[in-house]
Amino acid sequence: MRRFLSAAFAAFLTTTFAQIASAASPAAYTWTGFYLGVNAGYSWGHTTTDTSQGPATVGQYATGPCDNNGVGPATGCSFSTSSDPSGAIGGIQAGYDYQMGMMVYGIEADFDWRNQSDSSRTVFNNFFDNQLDDSNQKWVGTVRGRIGYAFANNFLAYVSGGLAYGNLEHTVTQTFCTGASNCRVPRIVSDSQTEVGWTVGGGVDYAIDQQWSFGVEYLYIDLESDTLSASAATVGPTLYPAVSAKFHDSSQILRARLDFRFN
Repeated sequence: MRRFLSAAFAAFLTTTFAQIASAASPAAYTWTGFYLGVNAGYSWGHTTTDTSQGPATVGQYATGPCDNNGVGPATGCSFSTSSDPSGAIGGIQAGYDYQMGMMVYGIEADFDWRNQSDSSRTVFNNFFDNQLDDSNQKWVGTVRGRIGYAFANNFLAYVSGGLAYGNLEHTVTQTFCTGASNCRVPRIVSDSQTEVGWTVGGGVDYAIDQQWSFGVEYLYIDLESDTLSASAATVGPTLYPAVSAKFHDSSQILRARLDFRFN
């Protein structure tokens, strides 16, 4: 009887400690499943503008680099400028991950709001004739594939790339002046376009528990070029030359993200 009781007690202790150890060891985390989340961060934008102007009549709108600084008739000219529209950004994302061993494969779509603008002014001559190029980077979205490596049970490092699209507003303002403080009514040409391009980046996610994860992500976005064109036109007493300005927008985004995972 004593041997039986001892064996039974030993079996009880073994089972009890095994259950305690099992409860104390967290279950292996899986990244497989759908998720939905929010993000916020900062967007550093960059816009290059390549402009070609037609001939201008001296005394009306003299394009300095092309017309001997107002002494002779203008023959037109080309020049380039750049600006850096930057600001805060925030939005939402949704996606699906599938884990195979340590590798994680997924697809994600996001949509972010931003409203960042910057401009660059080119002064042509001693009369202060000038052109102002303005770029405004509005909302932006992406659809990306993701490939990651899960380590330390609940960390995920990944690279990402795919399609990008966004809304951009561009404006060209031509102004005729006879002095720094004596300028006439300008000619303004503008548009608002949704452009398509590409994006690439990467990040790190940390699983707080089976439902919530927190991460930091970097994306580089390059959108197609947008060209503003206008024929020569008279505004008040001023004849402004034909103009064609090609805008090319890109941006770098660094953002934090919080996701709820339907594991």
